[in-house]
Amino acid sequence: NTPIKTKASVVISFQLFGTLLCFICSHFSAGEGNLNQRIDNYKTTVGSITLPRRLQNKKRAMSSDKTENFDCVFWLGDLNFLTTKERDRVERKVLDVKYRNSLNFEEIMNHDELYQAINSERAFKNFLEGRITFEPTYKYDVNSDKYDTSEKCRIPSYTVHIEFFSEKKNILFVKLNIICFFLINRIVFSTGVAIREQYHVRSTMPSRTLNCRITGPCTVCTR
Repeated sequence: NTPIKTKASVVISFQLFGTLLCFICSHFSAGEGNLNQRIDNYKTTVGSITLPRRLQNKKRAMSSDKTENFDCVFWLGDLNFLTTKERDRVERKVLDVKYRNSLNFEEIMNHDELYQAINSERAFKNFLEGRITFEPTYKYDVNSDKYDTSEKCRIPSYTVHIEFFSEKKNILFVKLNIICFFLINRIVFSTGVAIREQYHVRSTMPSRTLNCRITGPCTVCTR
């Protein structure tokens, strides 16, 4: 009868022609009022990452944030950060943006727990994200395009994120890196939405420059 733990992170890292890349996929604690738990999930993850000694940056190896050992970090998953704005105001804003055929969701993002945590440097320091140009990805009724109508009546939020960080600014261009960032058609039996983001990463070698495209995996909230 032991419950299955579903909150964890998976980390993959490798060196590409002298550039250390790290990919992290996480599922953080859910629920309103659990922001501190989500922050703790983040801190546990960054403190638990290991890297072979021969690849460690000596200047950064002693930091408690092990992501600082890497040149580029891509962090994605169901991070479960919620919107702190009242539900009716969020829904009115979504309808207003759709009516105006606009892509301006910044008013909602200003009340996003993740963005607030980044701005206060409580989590994901120096991480960035592509501009959000789609409606909140959580939480829908199953087999419906309506936001949660259960007794919990959850506030529409952006729980799924793809964050990135670049230590060397000449590797991943902040203004040009995002080739595409968009919403994937909803899976009707899911309560969340998948998103997809594509990057252009440039890694240098002594004799030549390698250009490659990295497409962020789709992540779906299926709580």
